[in-house]
Amino acid sequence: MKYSIKSLPARAVKTALLLVLVSAFSSTALAEKINLNTADAETIQYIPGIGLSKAEKIVEIRDKAGKFASMDEVDAVPGIGERTMMDIRKYGSIDSGVSELTEEMKANPPVRSASNASGGGAASASS
Repeated sequence: MKYSIKSLPARAVKTALLLVLVSAFSSTALAEKINLNTADAETIQYIPGIGLSKAEKIVEIRDKAGKFASMDEVDAVPGIGERTMMDIRKYGSIDSGVSELTEEMKANPPVRSASNASGGGAASASS
């Protein structure tokens, strides 16, 4: 039995398109890791799963307590769940990486849905 795009339920088509977008974003958006000890909130939110509110919380805690000595300290930031921490370990660093938005990052801003535009990232439905 052959299927056409018209015979598929709208939800299935939307889900497939979302998976393609998330996959493309996750694999190409960051050429370098982001330094969580030196980057500002605007830069940190480029990590999948991190929205502006989480990025601001990371910066706030870093400013109060000093630089993160380990990724475990980042994991203790309120609102950072297991899934988000996996992305932070993949795309973030505490000892190297970019501190400011690069031209590539500016050209490929994080993809956000309306439901998670301020608090979550494109690759994370829940944290």
